[in-house]
Amino acid sequence: MKHRDELPFTCAFIQELMRHRTLVPLGVFHKTNEDAILHGYTIPKDTTICPNLWAVHHDSQHFENPEEFRPERFLDRDGKFIQSNYVIPFSVGPRRCIGEQLARMQIFLLIAGIVQKLRIVPDPDNPLPSFCDGGSSMLIYEPPNFEVLFEKR
Repeated sequence: MKHRDELPFTCAFIQELMRHRTLVPLGVFHKTNEDAILHGYTIPKDTTICPNLWAVHHDSQHFENPEEFRPERFLDRDGKFIQSNYVIPFSVGPRRCIGEQLARMQIFLLIAGIVQKLRIVPDPDNPLPSFCDGGSSMLIYEPPNFEVLFEKR
């Protein structure tokens, strides 16, 4: 983990992956504990609400061409990683995922470890599906099945 700052593209790739392929498009359902006004709309107390994480991740006001997978959108001119407040795969606020820090560390270590030691190449006998394939529902994104080969570097 101490080398994370030395791997800005890896960090940008992971952030873009979490943004582009939101695993849980709708966050955890909550209820309002008091009346609230949001953009002129009154939301009564005890109303069930659900954050739309996918909509935040694909908002063109915050991400130019949000349908494109572009990790470099999270790198500055000097190639340093830029953390975005609009990539929220673990939700936000006091009820966001309690395991977020551990999950982020595990994802970084897994991706960095694989890329450091292995080359990932398509299986010539099984073509890769389109990057746009995969099932997405209101509950979870499910990637398509595919096969790759891992080769030692």
